[in-house]
Amino acid sequence: MQARRVITIGAALAAGLLSVPIGLPAAAAPPPSPHGPRPQSVRNLPVADVRGAPVDTSPRVLTQPDGTALTVRAVGDGVSHGVETLDGYAVVQTPTGRWEYAAGRAANGKLKPSGKVVGRDRPAVGTAKHQRDVAATPTTTLVPAALNTGTQRTLVILVQFTNQASVGSTPAQWSGKYFGPGNSVRSYYQQASGNQLDFAPAAESSGTPNDGVVGWLTLPYAHPNFGGNFGAVVNGLLVEKQLTRDAILAADPYVNFASYDTNGDGNLQPSELHLTVIVAGYESSVFNSCGPSVWGHKSNLYGSYTPMVDNVWAGNLGYTQFGEWHRTCSTATWNNMATIGIMAHEIGHDLGWPDLYDTVPGGNNPDSSGIGAWSVMSGGSWGTVPGQNIGDSPVLPDAWSRSFQGWVTPTPVGASTTVMLRSASTSLDAVRLRDNPNGVDWAYGASGSGEYFLVENRQRTGFDAALPGCGLLVWHVDETRPGDNSANSDELRRLVDLEQADGLKQLDAPGQDGDSGDPFPGSTHNLAFTGATNPDSNLYSGAGSGVSMSLTNQACAPSMSATVAAVVGTAPENDGFATAQVLPGSSGNVTGTSVGATKESGEPDHAGNPGGASVWYSWTAPTSGKLTLSSAGSSFDTLMGVYQGSTVSALTERGSNDDENHASGVVTSRIADLAVTGGQVYRIAVDGFKDGVAAAEAGTVKVAWSFAATPPANDAFAAAQVWSGSSGSVTGTSLGATKESGEPDHAGNPGGASVWYSWTAPSSGKLTLSSAGSSFDTLMGVYQGTSVSALTLRASNDDEDNAGGLYTSKVTDLAVTGGQAYRIAVDGYQEGAAAAEAGAVKVAWSFAATPPEPSHFTPLTPARLLDTRSGVGAPKAAVAAGGTVSLKVAGLGGVPATGVGAVVLNVTVAQPSAAGFVTVWPAGEGRPVTSNLNFVKARTVPNLVVVKVGAGGFVDLYNSSGSTQLIADVMGWFPEGSDFTGVSPTRLLDTRSGNGTPQGPVPGGQAVSVDVTGRGGVPATGVGAVVLNVTVTGPTTSGYVTVWPHVQSRPATSNLNFSPGQTVPNLVIVKVGPDGLVDLFNSAGQTHLLADVMGWFPDGSEFTGLTPARLLDTRSGVGAPKAAVAAGGTVSLKVAGLGGVPATGVGAVVLNVTVAQPSAAGFVTVWPAGEGRPVTSNLNFVKAQTVPNLVVVKVGAGGFVDLYNSSGSTQLIADVMGWFPTP
Repeated sequence: MQARRVITIGAALAAGLLSVPIGLPAAAAPPPSPHGPRPQSVRNLPVADVRGAPVDTSPRVLTQPDGTALTVRAVGDGVSHGVETLDGYAVVQTPTGRWEYAAGRAANGKLKPSGKVVGRDRPAVGTAKHQRDVAATPTTTLVPAALNTGTQRTLVILVQFTNQASVGSTPAQWSGKYFGPGNSVRSYYQQASGNQLDFAPAAESSGTPNDGVVGWLTLPYAHPNFGGNFGAVVNGLLVEKQLTRDAILAADPYVNFASYDTNGDGNLQPSELHLTVIVAGYESSVFNSCGPSVWGHKSNLYGSYTPMVDNVWAGNLGYTQFGEWHRTCSTATWNNMATIGIMAHEIGHDLGWPDLYDTVPGGNNPDSSGIGAWSVMSGGSWGTVPGQNIGDSPVLPDAWSRSFQGWVTPTPVGASTTVMLRSASTSLDAVRLRDNPNGVDWAYGASGSGEYFLVENRQRTGFDAALPGCGLLVWHVDETRPGDNSANSDELRRLVDLEQADGLKQLDAPGQDGDSGDPFPGSTHNLAFTGATNPDSNLYSGAGSGVSMSLTNQACAPSMSATVAAVVGTAPENDGFATAQVLPGSSGNVTGTSVGATKESGEPDHAGNPGGASVWYSWTAPTSGKLTLSSAGSSFDTLMGVYQGSTVSALTERGSNDDENHASGVVTSRIADLAVTGGQVYRIAVDGFKDGVAAAEAGTVKVAWSFAATPPANDAFAAAQVWSGSSGSVTGTSLGATKESGEPDHAGNPGGASVWYSWTAPSSGKLTLSSAGSSFDTLMGVYQGTSVSALTLRASNDDEDNAGGLYTSKVTDLAVTGGQAYRIAVDGYQEGAAAAEAGAVKVAWSFAATPPEPSHFTPLTPARLLDTRSGVGAPKAAVAAGGTVSLKVAGLGGVPATGVGAVVLNVTVAQPSAAGFVTVWPAGEGRPVTSNLNFVKARTVPNLVVVKVGAGGFVDLYNSSGSTQLIADVMGWFPEGSDFTGVSPTRLLDTRSGNGTPQGPVPGGQAVSVDVTGRGGVPATGVGAVVLNVTVTGPTTSGYVTVWPHVQSRPATSNLNFSPGQTVPNLVIVKVGPDGLVDLFNSAGQTHLLADVMGWFPDGSEFTGLTPARLLDTRSGVGAPKAAVAAGGTVSLKVAGLGGVPATGVGAVVLNVTVAQPSAAGFVTVWPAGEGRPVTSNLNFVKAQTVPNLVVVKVGAGGFVDLYNSSGSTQLIADVMGWFPTP
């Protein structure tokens, strides 16, 4: 706590000390640390994975919805738990509240109901017992903790929530629970340690100062209610970790955390300050607990969850967390403030002890009780005596746990002797039977070496009052078990096992916590323990241990005597081929003896000498390479043989040696550089030289081994393994790999055992690499370059997710360039003086190509491609009736010669000799039964056409009747593969025949709706706009037609204008309504309507269709002065930023341009402002005629387009229909 700093929780929120999104808080970034960056790895930290407290396994009564009472028990702990019947069948509760037998697991690993009702039905034949949920749980690799003695400070933080206040406990009660006299955590560990460890309250200024308790503090969100689901995630955050982080931050104003960092390393060790968070609400480890709840546990924070308080990191090396209240909801059997048993158990983890019950579902005997209620690190945490609540009297730790801390130093016993052992609740007495030369060397992260027995006296006094019996307990300890929390999970070989005096081995079964038959002499009055009794004192290998114990007194007493012995047998454990000692790893040495060893029947002579006192070893080659063995340091003349085979009488020799260098007097053995194959098992015999009739020599045996792996083929940069393709995976090894001269440090670590890969990007995109599945802590680097000493780093990674114990590497979404080669190195993490890690390598890669940019519409300054009046693009002659002109469009007028999908043409009919129509379509395809222009005799008619480009870059134009001149001006083009898809013209609407709508003319003031999707080559979905050629024919009066997206309001614009009896076409680009329809409105009289589809644009395409909007009307002064445009006059029209068109980034607009009230015949040209006016036309008109035409025009300087009137005076109208972006 900083001086003169007082802050409330609300102020802490305002200051950014707590971050509170909806639901759960996010992990706020702490200030820079003078002690370096935030802890990101548990490497070399004395931390533990999540340790959930064991459940109370006492029988409980549940009630079915129909009133049937069921007697069941809970099994497991906070990590994996469940409910089963007393005969071992797992049961699950359905959503209706009914309890049914379990029938296997669902896909999520949870047990599923079978339909068989508990209490009414029997489980189905073949139903397995002891089934459990399989849940993913976070784990970490752990390392030894320091011995815990002296005074250690403890801070208890009480937190409540917006929806859950304290159930009823006070800070004073919690101070008493932890630090008071009587049944407190402090008193418990004083008795457990023989007053060598004292938990004292931390200094703090909350409530009663310096009573070790801060709170209650209200966190500004709802109770997370994660129960035993430690992996629960909300808003991307692990709720259990975030809760602890916020509790520490909330307590910071009241505590000077820096004062506890006594070693100054910037991290709070548990021995410097034990952190406990009490969570308002309920404790899930109580059977059938109420909610909201959490399951008591010990864990550690990491990465962004680790808060910095007063310039030190807190919680990253351990904390404990418990629910405030114990209550069984169904029966209210318990309804009290949490008891100390679960706290004593989880704080035991904080001190470095493992769970001593079965933590692994499945196994030889699923969910056994381990050592049951005989230790706080097993079921003894729930100890209780009459008049107390369950867990008020946790029993003391077992003798091994206390010796682990150094509180107890067991007296070693060899030869037979009588010992007097006082009660463990009042003394530190214990004896050790059998040698343990390396001391207590089991720890998290490292297996030990000893197998031995401990004996202690346990009486029902002090905290041991809740023991299930009394007498001498014999502990069988095997410190070779794995250095993790599964060490006591194999019922056939535990780290700490109780030799149950009654021989019934009930603790190996589920739901058994021990009974009065377990101690010696116990209820069965067992007075002897030897290699021939039940239980026996043999080692797990089956060999005799030489351990024995006998008692003369059958009564429990505060002091008990026994005669004990640990006489070494006549034969070493590895005398037999079948009991060979395993040599672990790539190098090491072991020491033992061959005194008492023999030669087995069928055993070969080693190194050509009969020998006769052999001991055996077994070693498995991790990969191919060279093995060197030596017996140097042994006390006698040795023989050595190396073999392969599974029986001693059928072995194949691989190497042998008598004397390493007999001439110099060295008579030990050495086999150098023996070629071995990865994965193969090799048997090594060390025997004593036999000379004549003398016995084989024997004595102290020392064997050293070292292995040099054959370097992998891709050890060197120049020999990188080549990958191909967009995805795949490879496996290999890095054993024997080296680091080359000039090779960079990968991911910032020196490494030293790298292998190389090479991959060439098939195109530009994103590359993802992962070494998940490798057997060691990997580093990864991605480079470009041609030599190992001149590489350019592109990406690197050390640990993908070190918080979950995953030390493999991952590089995600690395941008790569097509055709470029990338070099990938996978190395092993190197720490301190140790060699770089190495082992099996697995690398997977996946590549996602960058999708190509969509191609764009390119508007052009209009250019004339066809004029039969002057011989442009076709012979100089009118096109006869039924005649077709093939017009080359590719490579002309600004249109590229290749890659063109469609062109936009303004097609004009001039000087027709009879009424008719013109059809435009792709060359090489059949002429469609549609029209693009309709004309009458002597009338000049233009229309815009969007036509797909056909074979050879040509389009065809057909004249139906009489003779006529044809003119075509190109306005722009679409590339192949563009957003626009041209189709062969198809008729979607014809009111004359009833195509697309009921047959009959459309009355004035009414509209028809036409489905334009899923027809004529237009997809049913994903269509944003369509290109239609709309034609009016047979109108009874003058009027206009408006086309717009269905569902939207009809705009005040027009697409076609007509007179009585006139046939008028016009091209329309119209946005499609949400239901795939467009509407066509007839303003007056009656008329037939036709619509032919020419192409379509997809949703999200480069073309943006708009609801038509009027930008120009010289009749009313919209967009230009209110006046007719004079002959030779030009109107500059602003289009950018108006009518839905963006102000910038616009390449072209689609306008429906209309001429009204012309005083003479003429034409209109539309072109980009700022460019020269082209010699083309967009509309042709005669006096007094109203003529519309669609125009696609490139946007010119300043966002303007220009409109030119050739003759007479005329009114000009322009409605915007859509726009294209700048290419």
